[in-house]
Amino acid sequence: MNRGPWMGLHQEGAPISHADVLIVGVPYAGSVSHAPGAALAPDVLRELSTNAPPWTEAGLSFADLRVLDAGDVPVDQEDDESTQAAMRCAVRAASSRAPSAPLLTLGGDHSITAGVLAGLAPTERTGILWLDAHPDLMDTFQGIKGKRKSRWNHACPLRRILELDNVSDEDVLLVGTRDFLPEELAYIREHELNVVWARDLAKLPARALADRIVQAFANVDSLYVSFDIDVLDPSAAPGTGVPIPGGMTTRHLFDTLQELACRASHPGTAKLPHLLGFDLGEISPPADANRITALAGMGILINTLGLIAVQRGLEKPLFAR
Repeated sequence: MNRGPWMGLHQEGAPISHADVLIVGVPYAGSVSHAPGAALAPDVLRELSTNAPPWTEAGLSFADLRVLDAGDVPVDQEDDESTQAAMRCAVRAASSRAPSAPLLTLGGDHSITAGVLAGLAPTERTGILWLDAHPDLMDTFQGIKGKRKSRWNHACPLRRILELDNVSDEDVLLVGTRDFLPEELAYIREHELNVVWARDLAKLPARALADRIVQAFANVDSLYVSFDIDVLDPSAAPGTGVPIPGGMTTRHLFDTLQELACRASHPGTAKLPHLLGFDLGEISPPADANRITALAGMGILINTLGLIAVQRGLEKPLFAR
């Protein structure tokens, strides 16, 4: 059944101020250093959203969320500086009109996250949950197929984010890290960043991983979550520019997100702070077989929307108890 954009939750023509979740697309892949294609992902995700259900497999309905898709940020594939500026401007304008609505950003390559966070410009202490095969902590990078060496390459966004006033080393958690350069490892060690390495994930069932995540952000006021699809193993997400073996399964990631949502709905349990925003990047439709990767991305979005519904008090059980 075709439900319409975003599971039928898109509020066409509604004021931005009425949104519970605000969506923007950033179809930018100008900084990729391997296979291109991520610029096509926002439209593929929008298409898939028309047939997706407004509930999680755990039976949590988020059908009362009001979603507003504000369209795409104008980008220049040949100019990373102007694209970063355009993102900052667009995000600042949209979020100022819906300051309480979490922002979902559809990438695009992972360089977009630096511009989004700069546009949100949080004034409160903000945590960063970084789910990615890579730490993205290079100061500059070009890569084997990159157009130019740049501070805005997709290997650099977390480095740029850590330069923001309201993001501190102790308020960052990297999950699924397994592919890095010596400079990045040195940065992690020097700044004592909190990392759940991919090699340790098999020892952490969803409940234990959720514990680790909640503990990491116990002292922050808000949280931003960034999903690079390559946090998943290539067997679950082959359609990405830099697939790295040894990643998470979709089952492990979905179970962790569902565990976080379950805790948010139970009084007396440790919970995540409210979501300032989240993004999903590095899906490359030309490299995707049977849309396996894009569908995994939709699963991530569905489970995160379920978490937001709980945080906003808008969730309801799909089946009567």
